[in-house]
Amino acid sequence: MDITPVGGGADRSYSVGSKAAFQLIGGVEYALSRSWRLTADAWWLRVGSVRLDNASGNPGGSAGLLKYNPFSVQVGIRYSF
Repeated sequence: MDITPVGGGADRSYSVGSKAAFQLIGGVEYALSRSWRLTADAWWLRVGSVRLDNASGNPGGSAGLLKYNPFSVQVGIRYSF
């Protein structure tokens, strides 16, 4: 992750070696006609808290515990021929 301060100053770069995570995905599909289908998917990713340390040669501490656990929903229409 790279951070560029709005008010000027040095760019910062943070990283983490590795972190275990899991993801759940589910979806449904509904036939509107022979060719058209309505679809919906839900995605949930669980990473938990991540501590990002300075990249090599980058003074300035660490970016504290960040939580990254996104949830997204996608809706679509599909045409088959």
